[in-house]
Amino acid sequence: DVSRVVGLRQPAALERMALALIAGSGRQQQWSELQRTIGASKATTRKWYAALHDCGLVWSMPRWRRDELGNDDSAAKVYAADTGLVAACTPQSRLQTNPELRQPLSETAVANSLRALVHGDEWRLSYWRDKGGDDGEIDFVFETPTGTVAIEVTASSDGKDKVKRLTTLAKRVEARRSVVVCDVAMPYERDGVAIVPLWRFLLQPEDFLS
Repeated sequence: DVSRVVGLRQPAALERMALALIAGSGRQQQWSELQRTIGASKATTRKWYAALHDCGLVWSMPRWRRDELGNDDSAAKVYAADTGLVAACTPQSRLQTNPELRQPLSETAVANSLRALVHGDEWRLSYWRDKGGDDGEIDFVFETPTGTVAIEVTASSDGKDKVKRLTTLAKRVEARRSVVVCDVAMPYERDGVAIVPLWRFLLQPEDFLS
């Protein structure tokens, strides 16, 4: 289907690109790395990416910044449109043999649930990262007409280790609420941060964003 959209002559190269993007769901876009992966020019790489995006296989989330230009599209993170795609495109996709897959699966699931809630110009979804790279990252900055929520996703069974850092970083985006999504059994609050089970957040994310 994608080949027909762009009139592709190199289906194997496009397949390598799709596999790389989907298996790396949640990573920051690196055009030079993609060019090396498929052996194509920058223009061709961007054209193929646009086709994958238009076909609904992947989507991008910008980096947050506070200025008149709004969010920064130049350093976007790319997510697969479905967690099933991530597992299908990842070698050793069984969690029993590849426990590191749990993080991208969890983050992709949360990303897509948040994306579905965005509507209108006053709703924005982005991520925050310190330009110097020293202070780390906030996985999701969810902006609504009623305020901003900072959200971290971790594959750990206990999100306590994220609380102190998220409390500090949330001030950078003036978030009124902070949420850590993890594999904890039941939701609770610690030092003003909501610690939420992944299953519970995916079931009704609105409950933890207001």
